Amino acid sequence: MTMVQPSETQTAEGPAAPRSSPDFRETLLRWGTRLEQFLDYAGDRLNPILVKEARQSMKSKQFSVTFSLLLILSWMWTAIFVAFSVPDVFYEAWGTRLLIGYIIILSIPLFIVVPFAAFRSLAAETEDGTFELLSITSLSARQIVLGKLGSAVLQMMVYYSALAPSIAFTYLLKGVDIVSIGLLLLHTFVISVVLSILGLLAATITRARHWQVLVSVVLIAGLLFATFLADYFFIVMAIVGLPFDMPEFWMANLGLLNFWIAFGALFLIIASGQISFASDNRSTPIRMMLLLIQTMWIGWMFFLWRWNSEMYAEVFPWMMVYFAAIFWLVAGALLTGETAQLSPRAKRNLPQTLSGRVLLTWFNPGSASGYTFAMLNLATVIGTQFLAYTNIALFSSPQLQNVPGPLHTVVNSLLISRPFPDDDGWFWASLAAWGYVAGYLGTVRLFTTLARKYAPLNMLAVFLLQLVVVVMGAILPFLFLTIQTIGDPLSWHYSELQLPNWFWTMWELTWPTTRTTISPFIPGGVFAFGCLIFLLNLLSAAVEVEQVRTLAPARVREDDASLRPLEPKKRKNPWDEP
Repeated sequence: MTMVQPSETQTAEGPAAPRSSPDFRETLLRWGTRLEQFLDYAGDRLNPILVKEARQSMKSKQFSVTFSLLLILSWMWTAIFVAFSVPDVFYEAWGTRLLIGYIIILSIPLFIVVPFAAFRSLAAETEDGTFELLSITSLSARQIVLGKLGSAVLQMMVYYSALAPSIAFTYLLKGVDIVSIGLLLLHTFVISVVLSILGLLAATITRARHWQVLVSVVLIAGLLFATFLADYFFIVMAIVGLPFDMPEFWMANLGLLNFWIAFGALFLIIASGQISFASDNRSTPIRMMLLLIQTMWIGWMFFLWRWNSEMYAEVFPWMMVYFAAIFWLVAGALLTGETAQLSPRAKRNLPQTLSGRVLLTWFNPGSASGYTFAMLNLATVIGTQFLAYTNIALFSSPQLQNVPGPLHTVVNSLLISRPFPDDDGWFWASLAAWGYVAGYLGTVRLFTTLARKYAPLNMLAVFLLQLVVVVMGAILPFLFLTIQTIGDPLSWHYSELQLPNWFWTMWELTWPTTRTTISPFIPGGVFAFGCLIFLLNLLSAAVEVEQVRTLAPARVREDDASLRPLEPKKRKNPWDEP
């Protein structure tokens, strides 16, 4: 009997696997070489600040201790949970309880350690005297801030990877679904990024070491408070459950993410502007971002009103104007602290045409232009609200219901059958809100303008002065009323002496039970006073408006032209040389 030996392509159990051919090996080597070249190119294109900060942070004791404590706490929480939940864990849904502990453990490095480390990384550049070396490099201020932020994001990802297996284990214990876990991790990541940007912004507020200590204490207190609020919100949502079947839930998540990203970009622009060179125009990008945030707010409010008119009809006018007033009060307090000193470099980009100067001058640096910019934007919100109400009353009348035309069709689809409150209390409250913001911001700005002739005042000092004046405007009338009534709160009643008290006046104008007892002359008087202060500040803005564009020197134009590649000459006919 003859034995048949298996061939190279056949074994006793079947055909053997084909050997790798030379062509296949060459293909693998070629793709490996391309991948290595791509990684080298991507590494060279990375932000050098990111590379430096990543190396320093990963080798620091702070990261090693935090990472070790994170692993130890997660292991201890898992062991304690398993020890006390057996044997109920085999029959009940305990995944939510285990997830809550992991979220609390993860929030400590994400909401406290990483933002404060970002603050110290940028503050240390000033304290150690290395920021001057960074400022003379080819890196822009935004690249420096983004490099610091990228290092913070890299640390977050390492912390996430450490707890990822433990968090995935909670899904196996029932009681929690994968979508809830994803949303919780997404919101923790976004909040941590925004807090890290705030830490970078806090590092640029001042360069004095004694003020840096005060800022660091305030930042730590704020981070602890933010961690408490975020953990409380996450615990409540995990226990109650996430209503995935409700459209309001997804719209709320989308709106939160929208404004988180917008405010994060705003804080990032402010931080990069604070460390930019002195001749740079820092105000225009900030004001464009503020205008974008206001546009987003108006769009969201109209969307909610259009989507569910019965729910938002009563709160739509009040919420839209009140939040806008608070937003522009804070932004205006910062904008009025700017100086109107435009460098020759910034003057090269000023608008030239009449329409451009009318519309875009308020984006230039300066306290008067910043005040006017804030008040015009708040007036835009009130005007948009008023036009919406007027269009409803106009196009919902019986005489215009059957009027043909594309304009009526568009407005009819947007506005008709969307009720507003029957009374006009929201209108008087809006006028009073504009008057209070214009009055307080404008009065402090006029005094600080006079004070700057005798002593220098920076933006932080002006902001703190604005804050003190606004708070005292609400407290002092209460104190006078307490002295007048000998401390008897039951005998308190609103009167014209409480006009500076913006809190009590707006309270009286908001609620229907007290709105009928207040005279329309009170919000009208507040609005008139605000208009007077606005006109006085507008007159003082003439110096900032008179700024005109200047041409760049010939040497600068030659240098800019040398950096631009020459465009190839286009052939206009077949006889032209290529």
